[in-house]
This record gives sequence, C-alpha cells and structure tokens, in this order.
Amino acid sequence: ITNPSPTSQTIRTIDALDHHQLARLSSSELFHAPIRNERNAEVPIEVKTELKAKFGTILSEVTDSMSDKSENIPGLLAQNIETIMQVLTIQDLMEETIAEDIANDETSQDRLEQLSEAANVIITFVEAFVDETKTMDNVYKEILGTIFRSMSPRQTESKGSDKQSAEKVAMEEQLDSLLASSKEAFTPGFLRHVEGECERLSNVKESTDETMRMLSLMRLIQTRVLEELGKGLGDGAVVLGQLLGYESEAERLAVLDAGLAVRGIAFARELLELTSEALDGFEAVKREGGQVDSDLVKMVKSISDRIQHFLDIGGVFQ
Repeated sequence: ITNPSPTSQTIRTIDALDHHQLARLSSSELFHAPIRNERNAEVPIEVKTELKAKFGTILSEVTDSMSDKSENIPGLLAQNIETIMQVLTIQDLMEETIAEDIANDETSQDRLEQLSEAANVIITFVEAFVDETKTMDNVYKEILGTIFRSMSPRQTESKGSDKQSAEKVAMEEQLDSLLASSKEAFTPGFLRHVEGECERLSNVKESTDETMRMLSLMRLIQTRVLEELGKGLGDGAVVLGQLLGYESEAERLAVLDAGLAVRGIAFARELLELTSEALDGFEAVKREGGQVDSDLVKMVKSISDRIQHFLDIGGVFQ
C-alpha cells in the first residue's frame, strides 16, 4: 500500500500547505457538494450575518494577497475552509457578501472586479479539493480491501482446533507484515474514513450477523492501525509535530495512547516535559503582548493532560 501522489490539478496547492493544514483538508465530509434542499434551507439571520462577516474578511485577505503574496493564499484558505464551505452551501450568500462590500466603496467597479477574482480563486481551490477528496475516498477503499485480503486465512494442513489456531496465527502474521510496511498510507484522512465506516455499520437499523462481523473487523483494523502509528512515533519534539497533524482530537489522543502504551513511562515523562515547556513558552509570548494560536494551545494542553493521566495511572491504560 502506498500513499498516493496528488493529482496534477492540485499538486501545486497541496505542496503549498504544511502538514497540519493538509490534515484539516483530508476529511472528505467537508467537501461533499450541498444538495438542492440544503442550498435552499432557511438559515437563521444571525448565522448568515456572522458568516458574511467572516467571509468578507477572507475575501479581503485574498484580494490583498493576490498581487505580491499569492503564495500565502492556499494556507489562508485551508485555515478558513469550514467557513468557506458553509458559505457555499447557503443560497446567494457569497453574492450578498460581495454586494454589501462594494456598496460601501466609492470605486465600486474596481472593487467588484477584485472581489470577483478573489471569489473565483476560492471556488477553484474548493473544486480542486472536492475532486481530490473523491479520489482519496476511492484510495481509502482500496487500502481497506488490501487489509481485508491480508486477513483472509491461509489454508493449512492441520485439522480441527489446531487448523483454526494455525489459520489465526497466519492471519495475524500477514496483517502485522502489511501494517508495518504500509504506514505511509495511514493518514488522518484514512483514519477518518475507517471511523466513518464504523459509525455507518453501528447505525444500521436492522443489523445482521454479517454486519456485526464487519463492524468487529473494522474496529480491529482501526485498533491495529493506531497501534502501528503509535510504534512509529519519533522522539522529542518530532512527536508533537506528528500528533498535531491530526485535526480530530479523538484520533490525536488515540495515536498518543498507542505510542505511550508501546514506548512506556520514560517516553511519557520526556514528552510531558516538552509539552510543559511549550505551554510555558505560549504563556511567555502572551505576557509580552504577542499573539498565540488558541487552537494550538488547546491541542498541546490536551496532549499534556493525556500524558499526565497516563503517568497518574501507572503507565497502563484500562
């Protein structure tokens, strides 16, 4: 299994994003095009007002960056992708935002051209990633198919319970080998895809024995992938960078738990010291009047608390 290369349509945009931003974009649920009813659904006026204000700021920032800072645009759009997608799912909201902007500008024609160009850049960015995430969804299904095939029991010459035991051992060995050689494919997006499949199977109204068996296998795959990712955690500050690449807190902490379970108390203490230093550094920046990303602080604090919990319970998760 390999982590596929981006399509030619989006490679320049993807190359411009850092690891954390890519993790934000790898969740395909953000990029499903709205259906007609969603586009025409009644939206509370306060929600629309807030979205227009946020989107107006994004449009202005894109416009300001287009002349000499165009390399900043992909990162800007990635950071605001949730707002952009919400705006695009509400009928005429983007057009209303532009109309209100130019109504307060004396050079309205020039401003309209600038905002229209910025809007086209935004739409092109989103369309490219919609196409990309559709491709990735198919790739994730292929990865799961490969894992399922590796779990198919080999035929042995043993009989009865000995045969079942031998087949189980062979299956586990095949799975271990595949997972160890395929870590690059296990991106945050893939983990989200597996979790989505687990939720889908859990919510089946009339579940059958086959449904429950599939759910059990999906949970097994999820657990084993997380264990493999935990083994692959680096040392020191490298670990924080790896963990912060997971947008979902549940995924981030699951990989951390697996890493702590494999690496033990000494590793946990080292990592706790690093997170404490990072949090102290954030506080120092704020005391000096600097700006600190509140989401980043929250993520590091969550990681630090989880490590402390691991140490408090003696290094063994229940």
